[in-house]
Amino acid sequence: GDEMEVYLDIKDKKITNIKVFTTGCVFTKTCGIAMANIAHEKSVYEAMGISAKDVLDNCKTVPDDHVHCNILAVSVLYRAIALYLMEK
Repeated sequence: GDEMEVYLDIKDKKITNIKVFTTGCVFTKTCGIAMANIAHEKSVYEAMGISAKDVLDNCKTVPDDHVHCNILAVSVLYRAIALYLMEK
């Protein structure tokens, strides 16, 4: 399956930089980029409110058989934020 990694730079609980790496298909990459664009400059708490639908709404070209890509994108974002919050 597809894999994705997200790296966050956070200052004062605000995402100041976000990098996404994936071995997935073009739709996984598209959803990862969309998620990063949405999350950039948001607080970690605002970013936790980003839904898979938000990502999909920003990726009009993702076909129905690839909607799992947007779920993967927000899932890795949530995990990265959770790891950050657990370290604080």
